[in-house]
Amino acid sequence: MGLMLGVVVWGLIYLSQEEDCSSSNSPQAADYHSLDKVDISLERLQFRETKGDKILWQMEASSAELYDKQRLAKAKDIKLVLYENQQPALEVRSQQGELDMDNQNINLQGDVWASSAQGFELKTDNLAWCQDKRRITTEAPVWLKRSGFVLEGRGLEADVTLEQIKVLDEVSTTITNQLGS
Repeated sequence: MGLMLGVVVWGLIYLSQEEDCSSSNSPQAADYHSLDKVDISLERLQFRETKGDKILWQMEASSAELYDKQRLAKAKDIKLVLYENQQPALEVRSQQGELDMDNQNINLQGDVWASSAQGFELKTDNLAWCQDKRRITTEAPVWLKRSGFVLEGRGLEADVTLEQIKVLDEVSTTITNQLGS
């Protein structure tokens, strides 16, 4: 499995690893005051994770800073597309995020909004993509909507399509008349 880092002008960099995606190993757990100096600053870039000739996910950002020693990329204005069976399954947008370049886990923060190919919408403050489990998670409050059905709660574990969802706590549901909503 390799991470293909496609960046205009900078070319392609290939990496490979597979690790646990627990919060202690995530970029979100990094102490940013102890980060080394920025090795590379980029504007308008794209990261892509592939396995063979299959795209697993693609992330675009308006800017990013790469920290080689920590194997970390910090990005802003992110659009992440997760693929299932070679088709876009979930599009996620956020204000900022981090990519762990060793295990390809991604943590998104700030007005996270997601839309699935099946018509689900998700809003939360932060969201983590666990590459090896191909799952999204958060401990933050969540809001999910589909066809007049709204689900709110705290914490989430879900698959790429948002069809298998587990809201962890404080769950409430609302069913609205689609004509009046």
